[in-house]
Amino acid sequence: NRYETEIVLPAGQRRIDFRNHYDKRPPTNYEGVDFVFDFGLPDAALRYEIPFGHVRVFEDELSGFRSNHYAMQRWAVVSGGGTSAILATDGPAIHAYPAGRFDGRVRLLTSFNTAGTAYRAGVGPLEAGFSLTSRDGAADAADAARFAYNFSVPLKARVLPPRQEGVLGEASFSFLSVDGATLQLSTLKRPNAGDGFIVRLYNPLPRAVEPTLLFGPEVLGVAETTLLESARDFLTVAGQQAVVPFGPHELKTLWLDLDVTTRREEPGRAAGILTLEPNFPNPFGRQTTIRYELGRTAAVRLAVYDVLGREVSAIHVPSRPAGQYAHVWSGADRQGRALASGVYFLAVEAKADGLTERHSRTMIILR
Repeated sequence: NRYETEIVLPAGQRRIDFRNHYDKRPPTNYEGVDFVFDFGLPDAALRYEIPFGHVRVFEDELSGFRSNHYAMQRWAVVSGGGTSAILATDGPAIHAYPAGRFDGRVRLLTSFNTAGTAYRAGVGPLEAGFSLTSRDGAADAADAARFAYNFSVPLKARVLPPRQEGVLGEASFSFLSVDGATLQLSTLKRPNAGDGFIVRLYNPLPRAVEPTLLFGPEVLGVAETTLLESARDFLTVAGQQAVVPFGPHELKTLWLDLDVTTRREEPGRAAGILTLEPNFPNPFGRQTTIRYELGRTAAVRLAVYDVLGREVSAIHVPSRPAGQYAHVWSGADRQGRALASGVYFLAVEAKADGLTERHSRTMIILR
């Protein structure tokens, strides 16, 4: 129905961004919608990112390992002729090379159906974003990771003192920065129990590094933990900094103890109105069941948001008596169209006697 490409040239940056918007009709046959970048570099080589690693096409895998596509994480590097191009994207996979060689063209699939041999491009309003830059000589994984993650995850998180007002300074409110190496921030969240923050940092290089972690004044202590967030070793922090070695491609989880709470009760919030259970199944493909319990008669609203904070689906019930309830959601938007695979956020809100209680869950759709 409609297709347009928005090209953005950020001022002062060696970079070109492409934002493709298209409204696609339902498919009538097997099909694919691809975006092709032809770099035209002599004797080009391709390297692409996988979760917590990166591989060279044909050199780092068994022959015939990929027949349809390569599951790229966020970046690909095309090198040749004394230069390198870094291509960042927010999702697509790379079409495989049946001839057994890389021809300098990166053909990206926007979405696909792994149930058959053909790819389907989805229906309705869709978006695909890409960003390009170049380097003289070879581009290493740290260059690619920094460029790609600044494109796909541009937001920076900061913990502010209570009742902070005015304009923030450049570095005075940063509670963690890295000096001496490039580390990739893969997770920043509240811990499963207690206060503070959980931070996961990843070394994208195939060699060991010893970066210095610089902590803001609100960080009282730091501990290295397991993936299950059980404390393993407390780090020695001198002068609000610590040297933390990382092995090749190593991922480390740190717990930061802060002198400001990261868990605050909302004014007027009353416990006991709403209990929200985890939806099941999760991840899901066709449907998931949302279960919750009301402690008293309340008005209920269920809303689903995408990663950009846009509300994609909602249900409002003016009044329900105390009891247990279940709602089956098919992963569709307000118009009944199936949403694309990805991460979504469920928010359930209950209002009773002028008080409000709200809980949220993360849901994953896998088509």
